[in-house]
Amino acid sequence: MLADQPTGFLRAGHGGYHNLHHINVADGTARADTGATLIASERKRYGYVTVSVDHKKISGSMTAVGKEDGNVEADADTFEYSSEALFLPDGEVVSL
Repeated sequence: MLADQPTGFLRAGHGGYHNLHHINVADGTARADTGATLIASERKRYGYVTVSVDHKKISGSMTAVGKEDGNVEADADTFEYSSEALFLPDGEVVSL
C-alpha cells in the first residue's frame, strides 16, 4: 500500500439472517487505526456482488433484492479500481 494511493477492498455481506449483523457506522466513516473508509452500504435489501478482474482493472457491481417485495435492481452500486502494477519511487519501502 502506498501512502498517496487509495487501496481498494471489498467487504460484502448480503443475505443470511437479517438480525445477526447490522452496520453500526454511517457511510463515509473512517477507521482511526487503518484509515479504511466505508464508501457505501446497503441496510434495507439483500443482494450479492459480482467482481471482475482483468489486466487493467478490478470492477464490480452489487445486485440488490428487496426484502419485502423481491424487486431486483442490477447495478445498485458499482466500483472500479486499476489492477495495473504500481511502481515505488526510488528509496521508498513498503511494509506489509
